Amino acid sequence: MQNTIQIPLYRCIESDSLLIFIGIPFNTSIKELGDIQLAENTVKTYFEGDSTTYLLSTYDNDTTHIAIHTQNFSNNLIYLLAVSKIAEFPDFLSKAKSLSARFKN
Repeated sequence: MQNTIQIPLYRCIESDSLLIFIGIPFNTSIKELGDIQLAENTVKTYFEGDSTTYLLSTYDNDTTHIAIHTQNFSNNLIYLLAVSKIAEFPDFLSKAKSLSARFKN
């Protein structure tokens, strides 16, 4: 039986062009989170990270752009998943690093 990764939703933030989900992963690791394929109709277009401290990745299909930022803060994982319909969405990746600075270590 395969283990299911659980990411309880902590917050959801919505703007006109962006939807951000903040979750706190349960009983998993950054490596396991990085191995997830979101959906069959998405293509991973960017990946940066290591297996212990953080990962940044983007996925695209014809209409939707998704960015994921997961980071380890003092052995606590934070999972940010952002969804947008705007093609300029990859700018979120540079902002994700500054966004992670808002979490206390």
